[in-house]
Amino acid sequence: MNRILAIGAFLLLSSASAIASDWVQVFTNPAEAISVDTDSIARSGDNINAWTRTVLTVETDVQLGRPAKEVRTQYIADCQGRTLLVNALMFYDAQGNVLASLPPEQDAPAVVVPGTAGEFILRAVCNKG
Repeated sequence: MNRILAIGAFLLLSSASAIASDWVQVFTNPAEAISVDTDSIARSGDNINAWTRTVLTVETDVQLGRPAKEVRTQYIADCQGRTLLVNALMFYDAQGNVLASLPPEQDAPAVVVPGTAGEFILRAVCNKG
């Protein structure tokens, strides 16, 4: 019985923390708008973990059965090295249903190119973290 209560409490707290997001838009262009969840920004040694949300202007076929309207990405940012590493990816349809939660295909951090969305993400994450 205690185990069931503990699992229920964990699920309740997990869902509450998922709902409690503070999305701040950091980049937009005609194809997408990217926001950073400032509540998710957390320092871990020299790195900073943070979630982003990319809302696509047009639903896009990403080979998941239904088109995606939103992508949430967890990044590991190295502010000194100016790199981003994708740690997790989640795809959503237009109704907010999860299409897939995928492991990243990237195994090494990518250098952030000036003037790109990555630079705006890195700036927002590093300034807050």
